[in-house]
Amino acid sequence: MGAEACQGASSSSASPELVREQKCYEYFPHRLAADPYWKEIMPSYRRLNPNELPAEYADGFVVDALVVEVPQLLAQLREVHDLREAFHEFDVVINCTGIGSRWLCNDPHVYPLRGQILRVRQVGCDRTVSDEEGPNCLGYFISRQNDIILGGTAIKGIGSLTIVVGDDWSTNVDERTTEEILRKVENLSVGKLQKKDLEVLEVLVGLRPARTEVRLEKEEFSHGAAKKTVIHNYGHGGSGFTVAWGCAEEVVSLVQSALLPDARPHTPAHSNL
Repeated sequence: MGAEACQGASSSSASPELVREQKCYEYFPHRLAADPYWKEIMPSYRRLNPNELPAEYADGFVVDALVVEVPQLLAQLREVHDLREAFHEFDVVINCTGIGSRWLCNDPHVYPLRGQILRVRQVGCDRTVSDEEGPNCLGYFISRQNDIILGGTAIKGIGSLTIVVGDDWSTNVDERTTEEILRKVENLSVGKLQKKDLEVLEVLVGLRPARTEVRLEKEEFSHGAAKKTVIHNYGHGGSGFTVAWGCAEEVVSLVQSALLPDARPHTPAHSNL
């Protein structure tokens, strides 16, 4: 990746696009035995040349992927304390309340996967880079129009992971984690995103809504004399955007079966995926 690690992005303060395409790189400390199974549906997929890899890595790929400007989505959310609040307006309610489903649905299988990130001012970086298993494991940076997201961590709050064991519902910032993220990102960017050059806008801690398995199913409720339907769609952990399209297709099928039980089942437009 060399000197081109972070170049070409605009630092304009204009309102960003909600979703846009971006080059995404992933590095590996070993040679890949085979290309990923999804290669055939991603025409932009390309294995990296040795001179495009940081010193500690043996293989990698780049692909054109979609980056979501999450703050715009979060601005659309509203607070609820009971799913039945929506029954006054709707016959079918889609429950995507994430970690809140532990209480809203009395679901003990939902647990937090704690994550800490840094949001820094955009410095002309135009790509996403990540390491899932190498010397900078779980490190990444995601370039957005007006800032860059640096990460990351994955700390399980119930049960165990090799990373951390315990009940971690804390949303307090851990300074050691901040320093570790900055170190990993400097390595992944080949020194182009150095701590001394970055303006940290904020450090954020969130709880990803993990579950023993994703809950995607229909549940019927009585509301007075009326029948109401809830489509549960939660427990995706840190993969919400990754699986959003496929889960949404399944939700459409369930909504159709609730409203039009005798209709022909919905066929997903991307069922081949």
